[in-house]
Amino acid sequence: WRSRVAGQRQRVEDARQKHATLASLNLVPGYEYVDGSGRTVIGSVEQLQGLTARAKASLEAEEQALEAVLEEARRANVPPG
Repeated sequence: WRSRVAGQRQRVEDARQKHATLASLNLVPGYEYVDGSGRTVIGSVEQLQGLTARAKASLEAEEQALEAVLEEARRANVPPG
């Protein structure tokens, strides 16, 4: 159970970091984010908003999955920790 919970908590933290990173970006219309090679990563404000919304949905899904694992462990009488 510990490994399942730890793995799910890590997925929640990864999703939280991704959402925080995307939510902290600001993009002015007409500009774009590019990677080190000069390729466009985020080309529009709408694309950034979509990525942020998907990251938030992913975070919420991972948090619900964590709650489900914790509830499953509780029902199986697994001690906390």
